[in-house]
Amino acid sequence: MALSTVSAAEIEEIVVTAEKREATLQETPIAVTAVTRDNIETRNLDDFAQVQFVAPALVFSEIADMAQITMRGVGVDISQIDAEPGVAMYSDNVYRGGLVSSSSLLFDLERIEVLRGPQGTLFGRNSTGGALNVITRLPGEEAAFDASVIYGDYDRARVELSGDIPISPGTFALRGAIAHDTRDGYADNNFNGREEDDAESTFAKLAAVISATDSLDITLRGEYTDSTIGGPPFIKTDENPVPPLLLSTSNPGGILSLPGSCGPVSCVDAFGLDLSPPGVGSDDPRELFSDGRTKFERESYGLSVTIDADLSDSITLKSITSYFDMEQTGDQTNNDGVDITFLTDRFEQESSEWSQEFTLSGSTDNFEWIGGLYYYDADMKGAFLFDLPALQATFEAVFGIFDGGPPLPPGSLAFFGPRLDGSTSPSPFLDFAAETELTSIAVYGQGTYSFTDRLRGTFGLRWTEDEKDVTQTVANNIGGDACRNLKLDDSWDEITGKIGLDMDVGENTLLYGSVSTGFKSGGFNGGQCNNPYEPETLTSYEVGAKSRFLDNTLQLNVTAFFYDYEDLQARLFINNASIVENATDAETYGVELEWLWLASQNFRIDGSISVLESEFKDFLSTDPLFPQVGTDCDAMGLSCLQDLSGNDLLRAPDLKATVTAEYDIALGDAGMLTLRGEYSFTDEMYHTVFNNDFARQDDYSLTNARVIWTPAGGNMEGFKFIAFVENISDEEYIMIHAPNATTGGTISQFGPPRTWGVQVRYSH
Repeated sequence: MALSTVSAAEIEEIVVTAEKREATLQETPIAVTAVTRDNIETRNLDDFAQVQFVAPALVFSEIADMAQITMRGVGVDISQIDAEPGVAMYSDNVYRGGLVSSSSLLFDLERIEVLRGPQGTLFGRNSTGGALNVITRLPGEEAAFDASVIYGDYDRARVELSGDIPISPGTFALRGAIAHDTRDGYADNNFNGREEDDAESTFAKLAAVISATDSLDITLRGEYTDSTIGGPPFIKTDENPVPPLLLSTSNPGGILSLPGSCGPVSCVDAFGLDLSPPGVGSDDPRELFSDGRTKFERESYGLSVTIDADLSDSITLKSITSYFDMEQTGDQTNNDGVDITFLTDRFEQESSEWSQEFTLSGSTDNFEWIGGLYYYDADMKGAFLFDLPALQATFEAVFGIFDGGPPLPPGSLAFFGPRLDGSTSPSPFLDFAAETELTSIAVYGQGTYSFTDRLRGTFGLRWTEDEKDVTQTVANNIGGDACRNLKLDDSWDEITGKIGLDMDVGENTLLYGSVSTGFKSGGFNGGQCNNPYEPETLTSYEVGAKSRFLDNTLQLNVTAFFYDYEDLQARLFINNASIVENATDAETYGVELEWLWLASQNFRIDGSISVLESEFKDFLSTDPLFPQVGTDCDAMGLSCLQDLSGNDLLRAPDLKATVTAEYDIALGDAGMLTLRGEYSFTDEMYHTVFNNDFARQDDYSLTNARVIWTPAGGNMEGFKFIAFVENISDEEYIMIHAPNATTGGTISQFGPPRTWGVQVRYSH
């Protein structure tokens, strides 16, 4: 669905590359939303948290500054760098792995393409749910300069500068862009007086286009990002002590504090234990009461070279070579949402990605085709260190008392095992690290044959092989899984493809249908030793229609789909690590409608509705927070399997809806005033496969308003002034729930509060 501009006599045509060739949106027979540059700038779309309120069936969350995107119930929410998404992210048709931060991508863009449904033929890698492709701006043929300044509450300040320089018109041109964005925190920590959830980022991009000959173009791109993010902070939203120790932030003594745990009295009373006091939190996401803070730092850069060569009038060869490097550190001393140091987390992650893709495409009078070779190589390292200082005395007592003696002497845990770096710790810790070498190769081809002027058929196949070599270390001093420098490797290959038909019905209606498949390779869970998981595959059956009516002023696009999942990779949260398990089977089906109506020369309205049903068909698993609930239990009854058949998939709301309306008011010589309103609704959804009430995100609505003044010209030519308010009702909505068996409860992160700002744009 194209998001266009107001004050047009008819809907403008939007050119997309959703099938790796240029075509208008309405003649592309797949479900795709295209967000144009005008709308990106008007809505100030600077991360995918905002894009989710534009495209149907798209849900975004971000934990530890790592994007977690779900589309039609398909995605991933693991915050480790070697996790592989179910919705692939692309920048200028280059795959970005490692769950990169989305904010670095949404800068200086020409458009955003949201491709729904498996893209297993042309895009391939990890696109079982779909693909997000951001297209950056390239230099134009004439010199240009753009500037933007935003100021808002929370001392928000964003400055963008960009420009085009035609060094040799028609032959060599440059474009450069830089932005700096900073704001204060959305939350006050009343325990230590700090602000939480602040942010500061710097972005830079450089592009060069060289037209070496009439048939050879070379495009060079470079980018750099440096960011420091202070949140969102975790808020404790529920408590669920886990047997047998029954530890929680409200009761760091766990079972030791219960009457009768040591004869007629509690172990605390029997041994006179001096344990940590209970932790106190806050249920207000803007007024915290915590002893720590959250801080993530990220630095990344990328380079790419695209070569387009016309081998003949009908055959084109394209080469895309890309390198991307990222380093990230995190320090979450507030990883429990309370005022005692119950759980802290420090981590370092880095990745380097290199890819090479060759495509050969061509056409005849009735046949269009494309074929390609793809190579991807990534080296990823990650180390996570979790500490439980408030539980030192508790574990010393547990290990001593339940071994038949008195509590262990203070500091005894230091002798129970080394950390990742070989050091020891007197307080409980859980560490894990992994180094992953990933190699992926693929061969693909797709062709579209025109049976008649109106009827076309498409057939495509892709062969993919992924190989992973992992070196894994898991260490702790409180028992459980442990290994050091464990070598693991595996490889998986799969053939995916697409069969489709599309037909022009009349001048302005396209009907299409397809069967397509997607594949995501297996891997190894980082938080547990030698715990592999298998690949997942998805088969999609989809039909749709794209139509225009009323003299090209009303556009309606509708899609219906059915997904059949095999070995779906479902996420659990165990020992502070996201663990993947394969569900046997799952199904998802739904309907999506997008519309755009130019009601008059002055009034425009667009929106979308997505209705979704998803469920596991056959899945047995143990709930880390309620391990004793279920059937088929172990001998002690402490680990049981629950039947999750019929449960919703993660982050799969039954209903999502968006509406945007614009009204233009002509001001004569003063120019144009545009009034704009934006509304979105997201139905309730779950953040665990167990569909626990404490991990259910309630439905919520967001409303934004903008007033845009575009002067008529003269001395003000090229200027645009925007005033905006976002989340007008100051809705408190959850971005992610993270039930954690270690803390005996659920910690959650909230979206931004109500914010306002003013913006001045200048283009020349």
